[in-house]
Amino acid sequence: MIVCMLSFSSLCGQEANLKENALSAFRQGDYENAIELLVRAKNKDPDDAEIYYSLGYFSHYLAYDSRPLIGHDDNYSDKVLQYLTKAIELNPEFGDAYYFIGAEYGARALQALQRNDKSTYISSYQTAYERGAFPAWLIEYARNTLKSCDKKAILFTGGDAEFNSIQYLQVVENNRKDVTAIPLALLNRPWYVQRLRNGFGDILPKAPISLSNEQILDMHPYKWDTLTIEIPIG
Repeated sequence: MIVCMLSFSSLCGQEANLKENALSAFRQGDYENAIELLVRAKNKDPDDAEIYYSLGYFSHYLAYDSRPLIGHDDNYSDKVLQYLTKAIELNPEFGDAYYFIGAEYGARALQALQRNDKSTYISSYQTAYERGAFPAWLIEYARNTLKSCDKKAILFTGGDAEFNSIQYLQVVENNRKDVTAIPLALLNRPWYVQRLRNGFGDILPKAPISLSNEQILDMHPYKWDTLTIEIPIG
């Protein structure tokens, strides 16, 4: 009988390779394979905070930012949050994990908005804040951003941190609810454009959109062709 024994350093090397391969797969858009590799890495080292963070990050991205979108339900969202929570348990200073907790609850809020669930929309941002997703500096940034807006302004926002912290102030703390905050990333979602046009109670002020339902439902994203531009120097 031949017995094959692996040294500890060899096992660590395997885990590192799994993590590196998972990151490479994620960068290439192969999200499901990236997650599978990370699960294998987790089974080899269940105390690696970075693995749990990456599992939460990649799983969140697969559900909400990949193309085509796979959709999600509460069970899937719970799993994402479990991964991120475990990362923080292992490393309480893991700031990026807090960020994605905020992003996940923001995604839950948008799902609630889509089904006209005002209560869940508000509670999602409340819970994200209570779980540390919006640190004091981010809340101060969001507060100053709203403060700089004219009355009934339309505010276009960038990433999750910016939009979600502003939404927390507006729907939980009732701060500057006259401002219509619009995340640019959602303007290719017909259902969201309809919400903007029609408004949603005191949660989402109406935006001046003249498109008909047919025009809105015909919206879809286009992939830009790759273009190389040479700029002479000097």
